[in-house]
Amino acid sequence: MNLKIEKTRSTSLIDEFHWQDVKSVAVVGEAMLEQRAHACLEESSADHSATVYGGDAINFAIYLKRLVGDAQQVCFISALGDSDSSRELLTSWRQEGLDCSGVPLLSEQATGRYQIHLDQNGERSFRYQRAGSAASQYLSRLPSGWSEPYDAIYLTGVTLAILDDQGREQLMAELVRFVERQGRLIFDSNFRPELWRNHQHAMHWMQQAKQMACLNLLTLEDESALHGRDLVADAILPNGCEGVIKCGQAPAHVQADGLCVAVSSVPAEVQDTTAAGDSFNAGYLAARFTGAGGEAAARCGHILAASVISQFGAIVPVAMMPALKY
Repeated sequence: MNLKIEKTRSTSLIDEFHWQDVKSVAVVGEAMLEQRAHACLEESSADHSATVYGGDAINFAIYLKRLVGDAQQVCFISALGDSDSSRELLTSWRQEGLDCSGVPLLSEQATGRYQIHLDQNGERSFRYQRAGSAASQYLSRLPSGWSEPYDAIYLTGVTLAILDDQGREQLMAELVRFVERQGRLIFDSNFRPELWRNHQHAMHWMQQAKQMACLNLLTLEDESALHGRDLVADAILPNGCEGVIKCGQAPAHVQADGLCVAVSSVPAEVQDTTAAGDSFNAGYLAARFTGAGGEAAARCGHILAASVISQFGAIVPVAMMPALKY
């Protein structure tokens, strides 16, 4: 599929855009049931497990909604299997304030699952059971025009990866029309090689999304893995695009407001790095929605991410959320 995406938005309209104008955000992706050993540093020492939920898109959506409150509508676009656990998930997301009208329950497909194991440094490894999941089937066949109600769309490389090629083509065609209507695409590449046919396949689709996005939220480690070589952070972002290159505990590289700056991370006692990038993205975007500059927004992202990785689980309790000053 050869989409002509380089001329989808005029420079003058980019200059006139303000993040405060965004009132509705569609977050497209998959939520999965999560199973992990909480008490263990090694799998053999686990004494109990808990089943909760996670996934890059739903993690971001919940943290964003908690931060923006009623100022922005946050809509989750996905699907779940028709089960009691799925209905419990929908109930909990609605309690968080998410608009879940775009999350049908599909009787013939199951909700994806993953198992997570943490090493002694809080780093994660995953096992997935998501082939043919409700979300992957539904998102591969979204109807034309589904993007029309929204001011912004948040998309990740994981969401692209779980679709079939026909679904990716349909999604990209919809996003071209969305961007031509001056919709704002926000993209996090979130490269997971096991979900792709090969690196070239991943780069083909991700590059299209990056070129359309008005905001790229990338990770140096993922980008280096995707391209198969070490990269320099400040050479990754497309020219003229707002973006952030997250570099773990090293300073993030921020390209925004006509400036390129490095923003130091916030020290944290790492327990679990799950949702580190998702929470950073939510903190950054929530701050931008209030009119904060790119540097200040990155600080907010760092503060939230530091709090999240200091606790276990993708979604920390509301009471443990830090207060962010925009």
